[in-house]
Amino acid sequence: MHVDTAITSRKSVRRYLVTPVERATIMHIADC
Repeated sequence: MHVDTAITSRKSVRRYLVTPVERATIMHIADC
């Protein structure tokens, strides 16, 4: 997964979540 894809996906997911994405989740996405 490219970094830009991960960032775009994370922003898309955050739009639908009430609570912010935890840092651990963001780091997990970055590690993929």
